[in-house]
Amino acid sequence: MRAVYDGKLLIKVLNLSVWSMFHAFISVAPWFLFFVAIEHLGKTELAISNITRSVSALFFVIANSFAVTTGSLVSNAIGAGEGKELFSICRKILKLGYAIGFPLVGIALFCNQWIVGLYTNNELLIELAFAPFIVMLLNYTFALPGYVYLNAVGGTGKTRMTFLFQVTTTVAYLVYLYWLSYYTRASLAVYLTAEYLFVIMLAVQSIIYLKVKHY
Repeated sequence: MRAVYDGKLLIKVLNLSVWSMFHAFISVAPWFLFFVAIEHLGKTELAISNITRSVSALFFVIANSFAVTTGSLVSNAIGAGEGKELFSICRKILKLGYAIGFPLVGIALFCNQWIVGLYTNNELLIELAFAPFIVMLLNYTFALPGYVYLNAVGGTGKTRMTFLFQVTTTVAYLVYLYWLSYYTRASLAVYLTAEYLFVIMLAVQSIIYLKVKHY
């Protein structure tokens, strides 16, 4: 079987994929910006933040896995002429994501001291980590729909829009962190609410876009 070069098809694929690459690149920015913003809080807060971020990686993997699956299912549905099922697919994914994620969140909440104790034997650090740990865990409630609906937009082929949503959300995230750093004396737990703003904005922008497009 001889390979056939199709330049027009290659350009179309590149036009879709390049925005996905930019999206993946800029998605790292909030993690970096967060640690820059809390650096002035002190070594204790940095240590607690590293612990909570490490644990949150598990829930990020869960949420992102469901989100990527959403993108694939949405693409398949649109390809089959069933684009009107988009929101139905998202709702089913969210139910499954919560059914799997919430029990793990509950276990982590119940075993919070033991989990933090795996990283340090400093009793004061374990005690101070309680509030940030709770805030971080509850973010899963908003992160799941945020990433699911964002990937649903990507599943429609509008990868440029997902990149733009990521950019506008990152800017808002940065402004919020700047305000906390220079105009308040917020604790680490309050700084972690920036994650709530980030994922809620992703969800709101994505849902509005999908509804406007009459999916």
